Amino acid sequence: MRKLFTHFTILTLFAVYAMGQTGPIGWASVNADGQDGTTGGAGGNVVTVDNMTDLMIYSTDPQPYIIQIDGLITITPKGRHISVGSNKTIIGLNAQSGIVEGGFSVGNNVKNIIFKNLVISDTFLEGDWDGKEQDWDGIQIKGTCSHIWVDHCTFLRQGDGAVDITNGASYVTVSNCLFGQNNKASLIGSSDSDTYTESYKVTMHHNWFNETTQRHPRVRFGMVHLFNNYYYNMGGYGREMDYAISNGYGVGVGASAKIYSEHNYFEKVVYPVQFYDNTSQPGYIVDIGSVTVESGDISTKPEGIEWDPSDYYEYSLDDAEAVKEFVMANAGTYDNPVNSANPMFNSLAIDLKCYPNPLVHYTNIVFTLPTSGTATVKLYNLIGQVTQVVTHGTYPAGQNEIQLQRGDLRSGIYIVQIEFKGKSITRRLLVQ
Repeated sequence: MRKLFTHFTILTLFAVYAMGQTGPIGWASVNADGQDGTTGGAGGNVVTVDNMTDLMIYSTDPQPYIIQIDGLITITPKGRHISVGSNKTIIGLNAQSGIVEGGFSVGNNVKNIIFKNLVISDTFLEGDWDGKEQDWDGIQIKGTCSHIWVDHCTFLRQGDGAVDITNGASYVTVSNCLFGQNNKASLIGSSDSDTYTESYKVTMHHNWFNETTQRHPRVRFGMVHLFNNYYYNMGGYGREMDYAISNGYGVGVGASAKIYSEHNYFEKVVYPVQFYDNTSQPGYIVDIGSVTVESGDISTKPEGIEWDPSDYYEYSLDDAEAVKEFVMANAGTYDNPVNSANPMFNSLAIDLKCYPNPLVHYTNIVFTLPTSGTATVKLYNLIGQVTQVVTHGTYPAGQNEIQLQRGDLRSGIYIVQIEFKGKSITRRLLVQ
């Protein structure tokens, strides 16, 4: 069943998505191959790691685990891929948690993995990329594996691909992710001679492809669903303009691809769709309701599309005109500034913490400001309603602290938001 949302506010949508979905939307949610949806390490032990050795131990353990990464873990030797076994959730504790100088790898016969709220980069927000290619992928989903969910991750400066899905992988959802400073974002299907012609069932939704060059994704053989993604300037960060014009594109339609595209937003994209198929293996794409701004026309070849995503899973379509604003506010790791034009390229100007959390009797709200000025702290429920204006006033630069009493707050999950000079940050608060 497909639903269309046209009147939700950006804030309400952000509140719901920032909390994280309870499960994936799309192909990773489907009951298939002996796996009913994607639950990751649910039911397993929760562990927190801050070094590569512990990350490797728990990622390959045969037992289910929820592995929390605290901070940034440097992978050695540079370019190494950390293998991940079945029934794992790997999740960053905040917007600056994940791995640098390496990637993750999912291989044959592995099922049921969640990657969530992770930075995966060669470096993290340190200067400008020099355009040099690296030798590793961000996440390799490679082989006869299935039911993988990649959600709210930030990918920067991988070489061959940020998320590559090849060699028979299937039932994958990539959602709410931010791709930046990459040449190649995502390859689906290994080559034109690939033998896994019935695999590659992939959904990509609410992702932000920001100044990346190509493969958003490039598809061979797959039944791939693309909806509510934001494509901005497929020119390639750090690339010369002639390279960008020759190589930059949005969606690549390769051999025998069957792509269903809906309500995406293309801005400053010369070629929203490029064809890389051949006469013996024609690729197909249908597009419904996407928006182009300062972009070329969306090329389609719909006659070979004989499937509809709504026959396989339920999902909700946002109005294409609202996609840009919402995706920019929401994509990538949690705690990005909501209103920053390019949040991934800048360190956070403001910070926000709540302790104790969960709140039983009270919580201290601590916020750090770069300069003095007017700050507003609000408390929202999960449907985007303002439950309380905690404070609105002038505060000095540096760390400030106020106390929020339990009062008549009901038990549940709330969102604390600070607004300061056009930027805002949110934190989750559990009231017990």
